[in-house]
Amino acid sequence: MRPAKQLAYARKLLGRLLALKLVRILLALLAVIIITPIIFFILVKPEPAEKINYGVTFSSKYASDLGLDWQKAYLAILTELKPKYVRLVAYWDEAEPLPDVYNYTLSGSWQKRKTEMLKSS
Repeated sequence: MRPAKQLAYARKLLGRLLALKLVRILLALLAVIIITPIIFFILVKPEPAEKINYGVTFSSKYASDLGLDWQKAYLAILTELKPKYVRLVAYWDEAEPLPDVYNYTLSGSWQKRKTEMLKSS
C-alpha cells in the first residue's frame, strides 16, 4: 500500500472509531480529568508561607546505625548548628521492649536534659 492510501485508510478507521458513542464519552471524560486539575492549579494559587520555622530531627538509632556515638553527635548538632527547634524521636521498640514492660530511661530523656541545659546556658 502506498503511504497516501495508508493515511486515507487510517483516517477512515479513526472516523469509524470516533463514531462510537462510548469512545466519545470516554474521550470527553479523559479530557475533563486532564484539564480540571490544570484549571484548578491556575485559578487557585496557594499563598506562600511568610514565616517558616526550621529545625532538626535527631534519631539516636539512625546515628548508631551510621557508626556514630549518638551522644557526641547530638551534642555536636546542638553546639555547632544551634537549632531553634529540635524534634526527638522515640522508638516504640525501645519504650516497650517486651509486652507490658516499659523502659523509662530512654535516650530521649537524656537528649531533652542536654537540650535544656544548653538552652539555659
